[in-house]
Amino acid sequence: MDSRFTTGSASFLPRLLIAALLAGGVLSLAGCGGKSGSSSSTTTYLTGIVADGAALTGATLTVTDANGTSKTVQTDANGTYTLDVSGLTAPFIAHVTGISGDALVDMASLLGTGPVSGQIMQMNVTPLTNAIAALVSHDGDPAHLTIADVNNANATGQLSNIRSYLSKTLVNSLGAASDPISVAFNPNGSGYDGALDNLAVIT
Repeated sequence: MDSRFTTGSASFLPRLLIAALLAGGVLSLAGCGGKSGSSSSTTTYLTGIVADGAALTGATLTVTDANGTSKTVQTDANGTYTLDVSGLTAPFIAHVTGISGDALVDMASLLGTGPVSGQIMQMNVTPLTNAIAALVSHDGDPAHLTIADVNNANATGQLSNIRSYLSKTLVNSLGAASDPISVAFNPNGSGYDGALDNLAVIT
């Protein structure tokens, strides 16, 4: 593996090593699209899956917007969450703490552009989104990710390039609208979740 991530003209420092252990050979996830939509009201939501292999039940997820306003929600029995972000301003960063087995899990995610009024947008928190946060973070630590980091990644196109690179590299086919942050999946050990179960991400 090259010591850098390279996508087009963008190169990413070797702060991340991703080792894909895909026991079933080439993985195809065609048809797993991202989740977004509109509701009939003006209430705006973020929703997603929080999983580290298994779904993180009862994990605490804190979303912070561009103005430093934060909202907190807990994941349900399936590791899913839905958070009303009406009145908040994108971009968003998310930090999650929870228990997976006997281990404390701390992961991050980010969304460069947020939902418009009345829309629902997916933002997962997984080892892959944590890897993206590490690459975007100013010091390589996803726990230190800030809105300024996300703004810079948006302005330079870095965030878009990273998401595109991971989508195309780690799977045979995800579909143009799917990436680790927005792909809709069930934490049941199959499909995309099965890929996460067999993936080692080291930051």
